[in-house]
Amino acid sequence: MRKIDTDSDVVIKIQGLWKYFDGKPVLKNISVEIPTGKITIIMGRSGCGKTVLVKHIVGLLKPTEGKIFFKGRDVTDISAEERLDYLKKFGFLFQNSALFDWLTVEENILFPLYECMRIKDKAVLRQKLEPILEIIGMKGHEKKYPGELSGGMKKRVALGRAIIHNPEVVILDEPTSGIDPVTSSSIEDLILSVKKEISSTFIAITHDIKSALKLADYIIFMKDGEVIWDGNPSDIFDVSDEEVQLFLRRL
Repeated sequence: MRKIDTDSDVVIKIQGLWKYFDGKPVLKNISVEIPTGKITIIMGRSGCGKTVLVKHIVGLLKPTEGKIFFKGRDVTDISAEERLDYLKKFGFLFQNSALFDWLTVEENILFPLYECMRIKDKAVLRQKLEPILEIIGMKGHEKKYPGELSGGMKKRVALGRAIIHNPEVVILDEPTSGIDPVTSSSIEDLILSVKKEISSTFIAITHDIKSALKLADYIIFMKDGEVIWDGNPSDIFDVSDEEVQLFLRRL
């Protein structure tokens, strides 16, 4: 594990994390730190444990062994009630966008506010919606339904929904999957633009090395349930590990 300078620079700290399913280790002795206010990329092949690791970070799975700390607080064994409050610290952009087809763009974006945070005041909701529509470039499209949107526009709406409640951490699951290279590049630009507008920490799951290098402040590279390398993007070209080199050759 590469040590981040001080504990105040760490939002999530994972120590000796193991996870077994049916007696088989899926995560193996993972110890990593997620820097505060940065974009951390968790990457590796499909099935390497990226998503399972993130499910532990947000409290959806409990480790077989090991500890997870959020801003210095041990969240490994929090209660069900505490877990609901803990989940509110996160925003999620799902791989397939996961928009509700029967809701408009604005209703999809506002969903975490009126369903999870129980904000019902229409004036308050509109006040929170307007700047988000500007940030994600969807002003003028708020009355449309998902079926009327392109893949890239759906990603924009999903990102708006992920950040509407000002989460401390935004989780991006394969943010450029399922869209063409040109649109993928525009979504990457959007993520970088949004990151400048808000103070949240971003954690993105991807197997796309080009996207990782464009977005990342920090990279965690996984293989077969283990972290085989973590560090700054500029240092990855000096890594001799064959798995890392396989990805780099795709450039």
